[in-house]
Amino acid sequence: MCIQMKPSLIVLLCFFLTLADPAFGQDAQYGGQGSFGFVLPHRAEMNAIVTGHSWNAGIHRGNWSDNGWRRPWSRFGPVWEGLEIGWLNGGSPNIGQVGSALWMIQIPFATNSRVQLGTGAGWAFSPYSLEDRPLSFALGSHLNAGLHLSVHRKLFTFHEQELSLSAGITHFSNGAIALPNLGINNLFVRCSVFPSAESSETQRKEPESSIQFEEVHWKAAFSIRSGVRDVNLPGGPLHPMSTLIFHWERAKQNHWGMILASDITYNQSLRENADQALTVPDRLQLSSGIGAILHFGNVGLNMVEGWVWTNPDIALGRRHLTATLAYSVNPDIKIEMGLRSFRLRADYAFVGLSVGL
Repeated sequence: MCIQMKPSLIVLLCFFLTLADPAFGQDAQYGGQGSFGFVLPHRAEMNAIVTGHSWNAGIHRGNWSDNGWRRPWSRFGPVWEGLEIGWLNGGSPNIGQVGSALWMIQIPFATNSRVQLGTGAGWAFSPYSLEDRPLSFALGSHLNAGLHLSVHRKLFTFHEQELSLSAGITHFSNGAIALPNLGINNLFVRCSVFPSAESSETQRKEPESSIQFEEVHWKAAFSIRSGVRDVNLPGGPLHPMSTLIFHWERAKQNHWGMILASDITYNQSLRENADQALTVPDRLQLSSGIGAILHFGNVGLNMVEGWVWTNPDIALGRRHLTATLAYSVNPDIKIEMGLRSFRLRADYAFVGLSVGL
């Protein structure tokens, strides 16, 4: 099946790829990958549309380094950071094709072994349409968030290039902004080619005495977050949601820490399944949680497990996981975007602003 890419999408993907040159330095180099797998039928409805094996191909541009923010993560070798432009064929017409641009990092955890994390955006070419694609209910919109997790093992090095074998999962979802939104979870086995970390000119270790770690401390901040949620049938009204959250972070060695959070959410979607009109207090949800934060330079990833104590959504329950990606404009101000997920479903996508106290 021939896929025609919109000119605007081609320009956008090329723009992301060119950004990788100044972002990762003049020593950034290209590599590539190819993978084979299948879309995980994580819900019973997915069994009807997962009819074949998936494949994925991509090119990436980035570099290896053990300096700067990567230094604390470089106990077993340098860290790779770069941008990957990928193409996923879901294995069936009802899953379709997804083009993606993901920011990736590879962190070594043992000799010749690394974990790869990634986040970015994907463009689905065959999202749900009641008239044209009624069975394409995995994704309800063209634009989706993308998440990636895999474990790599270096096999061998040749001509200053290294071949690695990996296994992992890539997830695409719109965060319940447009239903249906079961999401795509692509499990894969992958072969990748990277410039060799050992031969990279970026691997220049700093003297041990120059490494500076922050002392363990607690830092308080508050965030204002806003988002929308689609409920029940596709095409219904989007329900606005707003959250005020106070959180305390206990930082350790510049690259990880513990986080405690308490928040209040004004949840307009509760009115959808209510038998009578709800007052403002009836739409307020008090929550608390505990989790971890990982620092990658100006980018931080928060993972907080939480519980709703007042006015929980009966269909979703109390327990939830909030994943937040935060970019530090300066030490006290961060721009946030993320998802709050109940029962492994993305039910509240948000953007926000965090200010230190």
